Amino acid sequence: MPMDPTGQDRCLPLVSGAAQASIMPPLLPGSPPASCFRREVVANAADRFVCTGKEYVFPSKLPPYNLLHKPANGVQCPSGYDGDVQFNGKGIRCRKNDGGAKPADCDFPWSWEVDHKGKNDECVLANNAGPTVPKGITKIQLDIEKARGDISWHLDVRSGRDSWQKRIYKYPASSN
Repeated sequence: MPMDPTGQDRCLPLVSGAAQASIMPPLLPGSPPASCFRREVVANAADRFVCTGKEYVFPSKLPPYNLLHKPANGVQCPSGYDGDVQFNGKGIRCRKNDGGAKPADCDFPWSWEVDHKGKNDECVLANNAGPTVPKGITKIQLDIEKARGDISWHLDVRSGRDSWQKRIYKYPASSN
């Protein structure tokens, strides 16, 4: 049947009979119910059927979630991990502190200087200054751990000796 797109779309009969209102195309599995959709009339083009309800999805670019779980039930962090709001309030990141804070320190032969030039602690060698590291690890180890996606080190700049806190991250798990 040909379509008449002026005003609300109508299907015109091929030979004889009355014109009938167009209908929404069949819904795909997993689509919201048909009652959610409303017709949006588009002048001189096919009308659109729009659902303005919420759409729930699992986070993308992560390990796959259980296909039997429902996105509307959300995700949760593993036991012992806190959920930090991320991605403009549309996602979470699960993290926990790994042990206590470690004082700022320096690799040999650098010297540690508290509140260097009125700012955070720094490591000084001759006329050069560089960042501190957590006590017990080297700058190379710190850089390797910072490059991983599941570990970070947070520098707490203080009046007096700064400290470093190691944080571990995990992906949230889907809820059933």
